[in-house]
Formats: sequence, structure tokens, C-alpha cells
Amino acid sequence: MAMLTLLRTVLVAALALAVTVAAAPPLPTPDADNGGLVLPPGFRALVYADNLVVGRKVGNASERLRGIAVAASGDVYAKTRLGGIVALRDGDGDGRAEMIKEFGPGDGGTHIAFHDGWLYHSSRTAVYRYKYTPGDLVPSSTQQTVVSRLPAEKDRDAKARRAGHTTPLRSALTDTRCAT
Repeated sequence: MAMLTLLRTVLVAALALAVTVAAAPPLPTPDADNGGLVLPPGFRALVYADNLVVGRKVGNASERLRGIAVAASGDVYAKTRLGGIVALRDGDGDGRAEMIKEFGPGDGGTHIAFHDGWLYHSSRTAVYRYKYTPGDLVPSSTQQTVVSRLPAEKDRDAKARRAGHTTPLRSALTDTRCAT
């Protein structure tokens, strides 16, 4: 009798798992040309958003997207080199961003990250944050300065790519002594 009860429990658990897996939404359909990327066999791609900053200039400098952060909801946040932040949302699950909003101070930078309920981003000389509220594409909170007056070194942007080096954003996220 105990074996029958155990078998029923395993069967019910397996059925529940099968229903959960079956209920997962399908993946978006990849682009036929993989978004113009050359990928290894078995990999596929699609363009989530395109031409977000094409043709934009600040002075003589062309705008570029620098870093991205993805919220648990799937919303994507891109930090621009010269401007603020671009927030993107796929509202219908097709793998393409239908909602695109811009926010932020417009002082540029490179880094953006989520940490402990905050959306952090940096400029060349400061680190900022917004309180992140799940479901809100654009934060309703005001921007807070975490640390300012950092030296504007010429190679500050490249430091994040070298292993073992600390960047202002990483420091602000890990060092509780940071203050304005």
C-alpha cells in the first residue's frame, strides 16, 4: 500500500511538472537571417529593437548605446554614451520591443546595472541610481547621486572590460562607504 501511495505521489508530481512546462510561453520566432549575425550551428537570433540612436549627435559626436541591463520582467535598459537611458519593453511576447521610452539626465556614461531593487547607472564622473519598481518601465522615483566628483580619466570607459579593475559603478555597488 505504501508503494502505491508513493507511486501516486510521483505520478501527480510528474503530471504537475508536465503541465507547468507545457504552460510556458513559446520562444519568439528568430529572424530568417539571424538579425544579420553569423552564428554557430544551433544558435538563432532576432532583432529586439533597431535604430534607437541612428543619426543622433551631441555636438560633433555620434550617439551610441554602451551597456544594457535586463530586469526580471524582461524589460531592457540601455545606457547611451552621450545621453540618458533607453527603456524597452516587449508587450506582446513576440521578441520585439513595442514600447521605447527615454529618461535620465543626459550626461552620458557607460555602465548600467540592477542591484538590490535599484537601477544604477554612471557617467564619466558620477554614479546614480533610481528606485526600481517592478512593472514600471520608467522609474517614477527621482534620480539619486551615489557618488560624484570622480576623476574623468581618458580611459575610464575601457576599464570595465579589463579583468581585475574596479569601475566607479562596481565600486558603488560593492562599497557601502561611497557617498556624495
